Amino acid sequence: NRFGERGIVGFVKFIAGLAIGMAVGMVGVVVYAGPLDQPIIGLVLAAAIVASGAWFILEWIKVPAWLGYILGIAAATFFFLARTSMGDAVVVPDMWPTQVWLFLAPVSALLPAIGIARNADARRGPADRRY
Repeated sequence: NRFGERGIVGFVKFIAGLAIGMAVGMVGVVVYAGPLDQPIIGLVLAAAIVASGAWFILEWIKVPAWLGYILGIAAATFFFLARTSMGDAVVVPDMWPTQVWLFLAPVSALLPAIGIARNADARRGPADRRY
């Protein structure tokens, strides 16, 4: 059954993207605070890590995994910033980097899709475009 195989493969890709997204989300939560109390550097670095992962997922495994990746990024970011485990805490001198990262994490996972879609449209010739 063609539809059954496609659905199972898509589900496996989604789960793989979810797992990768959660791992990258954990890295982003650690990195966003920045080195030596410089949150701008940390936010840029964490956004670059998340965006490069999204670009890699989109190019390699395609859309089902990318959707899982976005969900994994958002889940890990919100989970690890809202709840600390075993007495651990992410310490940031100001609150604004945390608020910016809560917004920037999912957005930086979405942005590569726009670039890839525009690039794919530019690679097509005029005869291939649908109007």
